[in-house]
Amino acid sequence: MESAIAEHLKCPRTRHRRVEDDYAPPYPAWSARAPGAVRQVVMGYFGVQSRGAGMQGRACAALMKIAAGFALPDGPGHHDFAHHVDAAGCDNMVAIAYWNDPAAHARWCAAPEVDAWWRSDERLADGLGYFREIVAPRAEHFETMFNTPDRLEGVGVVMGGVSGELQEHGYWGSMRDRIPLSQTDAMAPSGTRAVNAGAPAPGQRVRIAGHENIAMIRSGQEWADTTGQERTLYLGEMEPVLREGMDFLRDQGLRIGCYSNRYMQHLDAKGAPLEKSFGLSFWHSLADMERWAESHPTHVAIFGSFMRYVQALNFQLQLRVYHEVSVLKADEQSYEYINCHAGSGLTKARTPTMWSDLDSLVEASMQEWKVPGLALAVIQDGEIAVLKGYGVRDTDTGLPVTIDTQFLLCSITKSFTAAGLGLLVDERKLDWDRPVREVIPEFRLHDPVATERLTVRDLLCHHSGLPRHDWIHMPGDLSNAQMMAALRHLAPNKDLRDTFQYSNLGYLVAVMVTERISGRSYQDFTTE
Repeated sequence: MESAIAEHLKCPRTRHRRVEDDYAPPYPAWSARAPGAVRQVVMGYFGVQSRGAGMQGRACAALMKIAAGFALPDGPGHHDFAHHVDAAGCDNMVAIAYWNDPAAHARWCAAPEVDAWWRSDERLADGLGYFREIVAPRAEHFETMFNTPDRLEGVGVVMGGVSGELQEHGYWGSMRDRIPLSQTDAMAPSGTRAVNAGAPAPGQRVRIAGHENIAMIRSGQEWADTTGQERTLYLGEMEPVLREGMDFLRDQGLRIGCYSNRYMQHLDAKGAPLEKSFGLSFWHSLADMERWAESHPTHVAIFGSFMRYVQALNFQLQLRVYHEVSVLKADEQSYEYINCHAGSGLTKARTPTMWSDLDSLVEASMQEWKVPGLALAVIQDGEIAVLKGYGVRDTDTGLPVTIDTQFLLCSITKSFTAAGLGLLVDERKLDWDRPVREVIPEFRLHDPVATERLTVRDLLCHHSGLPRHDWIHMPGDLSNAQMMAALRHLAPNKDLRDTFQYSNLGYLVAVMVTERISGRSYQDFTTE
């Protein structure tokens, strides 16, 4: 088993992986490998947009004109054809092309046969829309994964090789861990999408500049080899759930950070559909993509349907799946649209800067998550920019939430405690693995061994071995010191670090650690 990060792209980690070094994935997966000389690749999405059946013939002819150019010197090493219908009801025929040499791509683009056709005023007058979305991630900025090693897709075809079985997959966060840049960089977004020329509208040429660390994913599946039960399960149960999630991102993805999503079906060279499809989406950040994958109802449904699928087949699949994920620097992106509608690709990518947009985002999220009421504060440059209540605080009476409505803070304060201790660790006043007894000598548990060994990390990770014992808080008139003193009388039901057991009392002790180390009350320390 090997790392998804090729040897020549490894460097000393300053950011941790989400799994330990001895992690073993539950099933095999592979990554495409390129020689060390391949420092950057180019992925080009060349699209033709049309509306109505009467224009499809002309759109196909235009796509074939683009594809004919691929045979010119310095053309791509691989290309696919695909089709999708966008949120405006327009057909989009797309040729996806890959180069393993950005200099060759630049020469191809500059060829008169390519450049003159693209720049011609005829592109504005022939009743079709055109787009070129070009991304050129450096080798450190993208990763690939395949469930079989013998039939690569997309950029994998031009990379020239394949890895052995990978370690970094089969857990949440593995996508990030496979990107070489993640060894040292959080890959956080910065800047905004900008219109460099034109305006998104028919009759216009529009150039869009992307911001730092836009994330892009192409995630596909091929069911041509499936038969019997597997084919029935995929077409009848899994694919409809996948399509619903893809349609959500296409129609409503902007409010969760998805700039653009196309759910596309492969076409052969004559335009006939193949039994292959993929989703192509651009995101404000990798973190936004991860949040959707880990917790959004539409992706939870996709993941659940896939797990039911593989379990029903005892993990013996003929379905082929893959993806390629890139985190793109601003200089690795170029987006151009000719005569396309305003919702095409990255042209609709914007963040909610007007309060009406924010209201729509909040109200749609409340409906999606079935939240009856909330209060929202937005702080900008140290000033309160928004302070507003939404919905109702009482579903029976319909009383509205106001800016004075009080909500239970509950365990949100645990994040305050952990962050405060983290500051003390950064200041080298504390170590996560320091025994609590070294900070609070009078600290005692029922188990004398656990008393000596329990660390600050154990408190925050709920690894003390104690069940909740929340009754000790009643009726609420005991001080923190009194409740901590009572811990010596509370029996554990697990050994130290044996398992996770939620414990409010552990965080009570963590509060007292904060006070002993900082020399201030928890309230004063946290407020500051």
